[in-house]
Amino acid sequence: DAAPLPAVVHWGEELPHETPASLASLAVAALPQRVSGGLDTTGRLDVLPAPSAGWLGTPALEGHRAGSWFSPAFVVDKVDADDTRLALSLVDAGAELAGLLELSLGPAGVLRQRLTLTNTGATAYTVQSLVLPFPVPWDATELFDTTGRHLKERTPQRHAFTYGTHVRD
Repeated sequence: DAAPLPAVVHWGEELPHETPASLASLAVAALPQRVSGGLDTTGRLDVLPAPSAGWLGTPALEGHRAGSWFSPAFVVDKVDADDTRLALSLVDAGAELAGLLELSLGPAGVLRQRLTLTNTGATAYTVQSLVLPFPVPWDATELFDTTGRHLKERTPQRHAFTYGTHVRD
């Protein structure tokens, strides 16, 4: 049986006393609450957020098949995991798409993700945008990036988080 997409529910230091029960409780606590005037099922930031799952923010994959199938509804078909890598085989039979989403933890503790998208249909699928999200820790208060030009490249700058999208062109 196919399963829904997982989500990162803890982003931070290692949890020293986790048990299967405490991890299950953490996953339940991370589910978004339903708000009045919202959808019956509130979308959450999973590993590949999409409008088809109720996500109202920026979707991970924007594309279409000749104007149709603009919001794939991937489900997990197969899981392959070890201590540092998780590979999710994803399918959307209706949109005729398949994907391999890989999350891996490097030796320095940096989490990396990669999506390989496959068109399994007979017609073209146009990818307009693919942005794989990571959640932001609850206690993060500022963004850090770099700016500059000629001889002052990569000058650090910080600014407060705000609502909406921050784009560095």
